[in-house]
Amino acid sequence: RERAARMVQYSMHYPGGGGFSLQEAIRALVGGTWNGAAHPNARLAAIQRVTQRALADRLMQLAADKAASPEVRAITEYEIVRLRPIVTAKAAAAAADDVKAHWLAIAADFKRYIERGELPPLTPVLRPPPGDPFGDYP
Repeated sequence: RERAARMVQYSMHYPGGGGFSLQEAIRALVGGTWNGAAHPNARLAAIQRVTQRALADRLMQLAADKAASPEVRAITEYEIVRLRPIVTAKAAAAAADDVKAHWLAIAADFKRYIERGELPPLTPVLRPPPGDPFGDYP
């Protein structure tokens, strides 16, 4: 929230593209995680979906953060509203059930946040099992 507030303040001092705004940062993150083609490798595609989900969760958390500045919350909420139909379209276009479920879950969470201000329950980080990792991943 502090870095986002600094980005908002900095962009106000340099209107017309002189600074990297919070909105530009959010759109760059979306472009880098959501707008690419699904990876053909199943393992890497799953990791790609995790990053997409993490971005969606973080946007909702930032928009709901009462300690964040009003400008940060407003910009982030605007981006969530803007992204909701995009996510819904991604779900409709998905061929695989797991990908469709992924985008539908994000769309539902965005809708719930927009309409009721509810955040999705976050999954706690899983601990790796004890011992050395196994498997041969490139």
